[in-house]
Amino acid sequence: MEKQLDQVYESWFPHMQTVLHIQKLWRSYSVHSSLVLVVSAMIQIQATFRRHLSMISFRDKLVAAVRIQTFVRRALTRLERSWLNELVAIKEHAAAIRLQRSWRMSSATFAYLSLKDCVVLIQATFHGYNCRHHQMHIYNQVLAVEAAILMVQT
Repeated sequence: MEKQLDQVYESWFPHMQTVLHIQKLWRSYSVHSSLVLVVSAMIQIQATFRRHLSMISFRDKLVAAVRIQTFVRRALTRLERSWLNELVAIKEHAAAIRLQRSWRMSSATFAYLSLKDCVVLIQATFHGYNCRHHQMHIYNQVLAVEAAILMVQT
């Protein structure tokens, strides 16, 4: 049996280098393909982990952005309310000024018209008195002239 093995070995020996080379290539290919699979799996795991980290970072940034928006909106609402309150106060103040101005104007107009009526009445009374006094004076002069004429005629 040993002899047969030696014969087989001798018959195969020239092709042994080729077989070893083919085995080397096959092992290299299988190691390389398994390495490619491992590297591909590692890249997939890294991508998944990085995606997970970026999602966590995005969620944290989103929460921070929402907090900032809430703060800004609250501040703007407070500012707007105070601005609106101030605007209402200004409008109310302007309305009060207009009311006071209208009241004072109507009071002053009424006082002026009352005073004017009194002045007109006083002036009319004075002019009437003055006219009557003047007429009386003229009448007395006419009577004096008539009396003088009568005296001259007599």
